[in-house]
Amino acid sequence: MASIKSLAKRVLGKRGSKVLRSGARQGRYLVLRFLNRFPFFGRIYVLLFTSAYNREIRGVLAGQIAHIKNKQGQESVNYHLRRSIHRLEKGLSMRPLRSIFGVDIIGATVASYEKTCRMTPNPGSTDLRWAHDVLNAYFQNCDSHPAIDDARSRFEGIGAGGGEKSERLVPFERSESPQLSVTYEQLYQLALRRRSVRWYQQREVDRELIDQAVLLAGLSPSACNRQPFHFRVVDDTSLLEKCRMLPMGIRGFADNIPVLIAVVGTLRAYSEPRDRHAIYVDGSLAAMSFMFAAETLGLATCPINWPDIASRERQAAKVLGLTEDQRIVLWLSLGYPDVKGKVPYSAKIDLDSLRKFN
Repeated sequence: MASIKSLAKRVLGKRGSKVLRSGARQGRYLVLRFLNRFPFFGRIYVLLFTSAYNREIRGVLAGQIAHIKNKQGQESVNYHLRRSIHRLEKGLSMRPLRSIFGVDIIGATVASYEKTCRMTPNPGSTDLRWAHDVLNAYFQNCDSHPAIDDARSRFEGIGAGGGEKSERLVPFERSESPQLSVTYEQLYQLALRRRSVRWYQQREVDRELIDQAVLLAGLSPSACNRQPFHFRVVDDTSLLEKCRMLPMGIRGFADNIPVLIAVVGTLRAYSEPRDRHAIYVDGSLAAMSFMFAAETLGLATCPINWPDIASRERQAAKVLGLTEDQRIVLWLSLGYPDVKGKVPYSAKIDLDSLRKFN
């Protein structure tokens, strides 16, 4: 490409080359407008002339295949069960509380719960306790209905226990939430302090602190409480050397990073392609919570952009052992900040440009 540009400049001269580039940009603009106006031709263009979406398509398909297997309760997290239980607990939170709801999903939910109870190596997990308690509350609330009665009978025959009565994992009144001791001003100061730090002390990061930050990140909201992400923490020296070469934009400080974290989204959490972007939304919400938590623990972070470049995606999947339905949302560098290291000011967009009422 560079040789073609230099050849064009020699043949056409500087002015002619500039006119050619301008014409090419205008031509591309018109073509894109045409493809956008007529979606049929846009689909043909995507199918025949670009491979930019191939990995997303394959990832979504792989996710749907893995979702069918995951639904059988053979993995540590059953995404179908999590979604279904969350739908039931939303029903239990409605006002007025209906005596019959969830008829279309209750049979499949109990079946999924039963399979997970049978397959899981950890019958006392929070997931199963939560599922048990919500299902129990659902059946206590609902009146008789053929589908509900059948599911109730099946649920009672499973025999798996839930949490203690004093800690039932069911919808609760807002007044029962922990009292807030953090003021807006304190939170604002935390946000001001959190900046993308690129210079770190060369010392090992305490894994217990990382776990604390991940634990807080796990409290972030996600669509239907599926939490389709995990934090892949890389602090092993040999693996870190390989991972430092993967993200773009960190070449100037890559050797200074003591810990790299890949926030990995899992497409098997979804049965429909329409949800394919949820991993990026939910993973980013969790990443922001992680960064705030790290700041309170004396650690600093830098979120690292991860553009969809096929060759780098393949390298990352190989290095980290990712499955085809797992996609990296972003990377985070982490470490104890070097207090002498400089941090970009990064002026933020003003309020009037960030917000529009109605």
